[in-house]
Amino acid sequence: MISVRGILLDMDGTLVDSNDAHARAWADAFAKHGYHVSFDKVRSCIGTGGDKLIQAVVRLPKDDPQAQELSNADCCQFRAKTRCRSAAKYCGYHPNH
Repeated sequence: MISVRGILLDMDGTLVDSNDAHARAWADAFAKHGYHVSFDKVRSCIGTGGDKLIQAVVRLPKDDPQAQELSNADCCQFRAKTRCRSAAKYCGYHPNH
């Protein structure tokens, strides 16, 4: 039997500062869907949640099907950009990608 002495969790970038990587991933996801927005505009919305970020940046309501596509694309972009880093598993909330 394995004895576990502790669990280490990274809560919202406390251990790994992933905000810039998330902003780049969002900007790339927007560009791939025809929205050209600045990194700075996206970066200023990091931490608000994907649905609020999408609404603030490209004015899509969270129930719009394209908003879900953008959210999924962001996760895939983030995973691709961080594959070689310790933050690669950070984006585990879309297990089907």
